[in-house]
Amino acid sequence: MASELKWFEDVNLLRRRKRPWEIDPTKCVLLIIDMENEFLEGGATMEVPEGRNIVSAVKKTRDVCRKLRIPVIYTRMVHEEQGVAPRIYDLFPFLAGKAYQPNSHGVAIYPELAPIRGEKVIEKKNYSAFFETDLDVTIRGSRSSNGERDTLIFAGLVSHVCVEATLHDAFFRGYKVILAKDGCAGWDLELHRATLKTVGNVYGMVMNCNEIIEALHRSKNEN
Repeated sequence: MASELKWFEDVNLLRRRKRPWEIDPTKCVLLIIDMENEFLEGGATMEVPEGRNIVSAVKKTRDVCRKLRIPVIYTRMVHEEQGVAPRIYDLFPFLAGKAYQPNSHGVAIYPELAPIRGEKVIEKKNYSAFFETDLDVTIRGSRSSNGERDTLIFAGLVSHVCVEATLHDAFFRGYKVILAKDGCAGWDLELHRATLKTVGNVYGMVMNCNEIIEALHRSKNEN
């Protein structure tokens, strides 16, 4: 077994020595996944208590991205009726009519992270924000003077569900992916940590928000 895992150990060592690519702000988009009242308010149906602890880091990252003219795109889970995501309601029938209701207070973006005019909010009905939405078209249409944006920075909720599903779909579409370690959270700490480890090992980079901000500023100054 040790010899079979040698290649994977080498990959882990390489990851710790260097980043697989440089972070260029002219190539980046910030995706803020499902930071809505449904998950963040105390006592909400889908409350993620740890979610409130990441708000300040996500907000700081978002504000820096705005200053650097990096597009900020929000997503939120909205279900028009039970049938729009049937497998979710097969697994969690008690959610029918209680969560993700259109035009409800629950699906509004958390006030501290509210988008400004011109920032896109993608409404999704399943875990991945790429599933039956115009997210991919929106990203590819947000070109800079340096060409197409190909690097996605992920923050939000829930790390081991919608964040991970959307990140996987981004990777499959050819995007470089970066997960904000202290900018995401989940219901289950073990699953949250597993997501961080999986993404860092085989999908892209996992970095603290301050590290992301420093890398963005450093690249901006160099250019």
